[in-house]
Amino acid sequence: MRYIKNILLTLALAGTLSSCVSEVDDVFDKSSNERITEALASNKDVLVNQPNGWLLQMYGNFNFGGYNVLMKFADNNTVTIATERNYEKGNSSKPYQAITSHYKLEQSSGVVLSFDEYNKNIHYYSDPHNDDFGVNGKGFEADHEYRILSASADSVILLGKKHSNRLRLIPAPVAETGWQKYFDQVNDVEDNMSCFYYNLAVGDKSYDVNFNTGVRLLQVAVPVEDGFNYLKVPYTVSNEGFEFYEPLELNGKVITGFKNANTETYKEKNNNDVELQCIIYPLFDLLTKGTYYFAYSKLSPAAQPYWYSMYNTCLTKEKETISYMYLGVCSTGQFGLQFKSGSYVGRWYFEAERIADDEISLKMKSYDSNGKYYYNNAGGKNVAYTLGSTSGAKFKLSTDNIKMPTYIRIENKANPDMWMIMEPSNITNPFSK
Repeated sequence: MRYIKNILLTLALAGTLSSCVSEVDDVFDKSSNERITEALASNKDVLVNQPNGWLLQMYGNFNFGGYNVLMKFADNNTVTIATERNYEKGNSSKPYQAITSHYKLEQSSGVVLSFDEYNKNIHYYSDPHNDDFGVNGKGFEADHEYRILSASADSVILLGKKHSNRLRLIPAPVAETGWQKYFDQVNDVEDNMSCFYYNLAVGDKSYDVNFNTGVRLLQVAVPVEDGFNYLKVPYTVSNEGFEFYEPLELNGKVITGFKNANTETYKEKNNNDVELQCIIYPLFDLLTKGTYYFAYSKLSPAAQPYWYSMYNTCLTKEKETISYMYLGVCSTGQFGLQFKSGSYVGRWYFEAERIADDEISLKMKSYDSNGKYYYNNAGGKNVAYTLGSTSGAKFKLSTDNIKMPTYIRIENKANPDMWMIMEPSNITNPFSK
């Protein structure tokens, strides 16, 4: 009986399996090769037949923000690409450079769009090294191969093969003949809306927002029980305003970006109850609230020998290279000059007194243990001298744009030949620049 039951069970299972196989076979009425061919053709048709081409808001490492890349695909598997990172406003002879190169569509667990011929306007973002972002070996951390998750006339959703960032192609707002104008508009919008410090008003609550210099990243301070939770918000600048990579939800409101305006207040794209308000501080406050980096080439001829003395002593005596020097809020939270020589970080703390909105009195008051060593043994006294040292000095402050300065110039009032220019962007290896 047991033997008969086993035979019956085997027959039943066989019938079930054959039934399942039959159902699976019925799902597709075309072979896999036919389906792949059709998918490749369909995706290519979408890419090629967008009249104005496509706009890609390119993201890699989200700490850098996003940047505009315009593309026009052709049926012969070439694509013409331009990006705002290879663009010079006001350069009428070569304001931007559109480059044509090869692309391909292939099957690899779905359809993959590959920019398989080098084109610096797209590979700039995926190269492991560039001069603007990241560290050597990583760069901007974007891709040059993307899986196409969906494709229609309205948008193409891409997924980076290496870094898995989800990006979106949308129809370009202008034809290729208008790319120059679009980049100009983006540049003007960014100049108008960028501000070191903002207040974000969301309904009945407000939040402090800082702009991260040199990248498109807002940092929103959200109060929590034991301090603040800092939310990083990467964005792209369009010809209409700021576009967030993904929506931000605060105080029950969804925030997707802000519209450009001829004021210092920018409304949320879809909600007038949310505003990004630019806060303009005097130069004294900008200097004492931020961090401003030195470069040897931006020091006056009168100041350079004092700074070179410390660089040369560190190099020859300590066998170290100074990798950065900045004035402002040190990593300890105190105001002063912070530097790094070799693997050692040192700080000299200064008393900063407001004389006027554009004038400051500096007087060195203390240092940490590393700061003390370099001050006494490695030429630090000479650098401190240019900033007033322990006796103190008064300085005149100036800049190019009080709303969003690209530098602050500090000039000794008693000795106008002693001046230094500092930049808010991180300057590494300052004595080589």
